[in-house]
Amino acid sequence: MGEVEKMERGGLALALAFQYSVSRGVFGTPTFYINGFALPDSGSTIDYTGWRSIIDPLIKAKRGKSGDPLHLLL
Repeated sequence: MGEVEKMERGGLALALAFQYSVSRGVFGTPTFYINGFALPDSGSTIDYTGWRSIIDPLIKAKRGKSGDPLHLLL
């Protein structure tokens, strides 16, 4: 594959990623999603304790429902 073809593929991948992100409501960084839902007010820095307070209740709720593995999307 030549350099031009590589650049065209890279440009297509970038365009697709951009279109997908805009369709999901991403208009800047950082933007965080948990289980497919946008995290409100995620423009500010979240420390370790903050992430634990968001994610731990989701893990506890999931453990109580079934033995299926957890799927967390960040």
